[in-house]
Amino acid sequence: MLKPENMLKVTIVGSKEHLEQTISELHRLKVVHIEDHTKNEFADIGSPFEKASLFSDALLKIRSLISIFNLKKEDAFNASEEKLAIGKINSKINEMNKKYNELQEEIKSHQAKIMRNNILMAELKKLGGIHVPLEAFSGYKSLVYFVGYVRDSSKLRDSLDKEGGNFKLCTSEENPSLIALFMETGKKEKTMEILGKSQFSAINISVLAGLKGTSSKNIERLSKENFSASNEIERLKKEIDATASESKSFLLNAEDFLKKEVEMAEAPLRFASTKNAFVVKGWVPEANLKNAIARLEKVSKGRLLVQFSQPKPKDNIPVKLQNPKPVQPFEFFMDLYTLPLYKEIDPTSLMFLTFPLLFGFMLGDIGYGITTLVLFLLLKKMMPKLKGFFDIMVFASVSTIFFGLLFGEFFGAEEIGHFHLPHILSRAHDIMLLLYIAVAVGIIHINFGLIIGFINERRSHGFIHAFCAKIGWVVLQLGVGLLAAHYKSFLSVPAYSGYIAIALAIAMIIKGEGIRGAIELPGIFSNILSYARLMAIALSSVMLAIVINESALKLFHNGILSMIAGILILVIGHIINLGLGLLGSFLHSLRLHYVEFFTKFFHGGGERYVPFGL
Repeated sequence: MLKPENMLKVTIVGSKEHLEQTISELHRLKVVHIEDHTKNEFADIGSPFEKASLFSDALLKIRSLISIFNLKKEDAFNASEEKLAIGKINSKINEMNKKYNELQEEIKSHQAKIMRNNILMAELKKLGGIHVPLEAFSGYKSLVYFVGYVRDSSKLRDSLDKEGGNFKLCTSEENPSLIALFMETGKKEKTMEILGKSQFSAINISVLAGLKGTSSKNIERLSKENFSASNEIERLKKEIDATASESKSFLLNAEDFLKKEVEMAEAPLRFASTKNAFVVKGWVPEANLKNAIARLEKVSKGRLLVQFSQPKPKDNIPVKLQNPKPVQPFEFFMDLYTLPLYKEIDPTSLMFLTFPLLFGFMLGDIGYGITTLVLFLLLKKMMPKLKGFFDIMVFASVSTIFFGLLFGEFFGAEEIGHFHLPHILSRAHDIMLLLYIAVAVGIIHINFGLIIGFINERRSHGFIHAFCAKIGWVVLQLGVGLLAAHYKSFLSVPAYSGYIAIALAIAMIIKGEGIRGAIELPGIFSNILSYARLMAIALSSVMLAIVINESALKLFHNGILSMIAGILILVIGHIINLGLGLLGSFLHSLRLHYVEFFTKFFHGGGERYVPFGL
């Protein structure tokens, strides 16, 4: 529980005729963590199987379709329900790609049509109210026409009448300044001069060439075409969705199948290879070794050489955490930080014990604890992917209720009606005692970390180094404690005993950690004082709750509207306070572990155990 699972180094040697069988069996076993081979003078890197590129290409196409159809892994059924083969997969992929491309081309065609129609309608709307057939705006030998806006159409008509000549002036019913003027060709220059005086602004209607009928009739026709095209686009999209729905299980299971095949086909790239043989090196959990050897020998009919050995000090051993089921959710914190080294104590179980306690100490309220417990139990069912995280928060909520009972608080109140909640410690009144408890928790937590660090260092560097590097810090604290006891008259101890202990501690720390240890001497006390945040967060939470309660209570006796306002203050205020309390308690509990606790014993940097085939 406090250390990763025992690993054994395994070496598999065989002739190349058994390579594919060996890879298949290793993939089925899912227990061998393979160490990638680096080319050297004795052995080259193996070559992938010929089918690797075929599988890779198919996998790329599959993933492209999965992305296009926006499919999720949970949409797949068990792969065993459908027998898959590369030929069938490629055929079906090509068929789906062809159908999808055809549907997309149709959609694009309808979208282009809608865009063209929208451009035409925008131009036609400029002619709104002019009841002139669009075919009238075509090329004439004896007539010229002008379409646009003028300052005053009635004055324009008067000017044209004075000039004389045959003309037809049409104005818009909707906008009198919009005109369409037809004039005999001989009067073109004079007409342009008159239009210039009327501040004429032309409209380009060349895009309307070929249209017939009035602008309003054309707008009506184009709108109907757009409606029809939009319906067709929706139908085509539904057809794509139907194709996605029909093929989702096939695509997702095919992806899973191809990933495995690609992994196996490219596996030789991770092996050492000679002309006639291959060598696989890796790690197997001790509990799985016997079964793995038996199955490899069976598949190769005893023609594989399988050797195993204990890890050596300089080996990079993969880490497989082994924790009881209740502790496993707390591995989430190790994933956030880093995995322990193989020979280190795994702090997951320690966080299982201490994280909820620190969290509960800070939030510590029966009402808040019950609320968060119900909330996280519901969220765990609604979001199963985050089950591990919500399990952590369930433990933290139970701890919050426990400390709420110790503090005698229910949503910040120590009395409910006339019933005074029993308590051991009042956070609102025993502030200094709360501070002393927080610092005491820091001393215990940090020294616990130093003891674990001693165990880790003893395993790696021997007893003397571990004793000096870790127990030296304990002696330093003891020396400072003796001095404090002497000068504050807590105990009848001579001052020199404290000075001797401090001098001895400094010598031990320098011997164990070198000059770095000497530089960091004050750090141990700042780490301990950092735990005062437990009191600060706890106090801020209860004080804000008290302010909310008192503010709401003042409004409860001033009529129905004031009572409603008071209820709103209670609900909104406690929601905000609970949110702040959750965030603060979570982050500061995590910080005390990562910064103050872990630095006393934890190095981390372990490589995760990832067995081939998993």
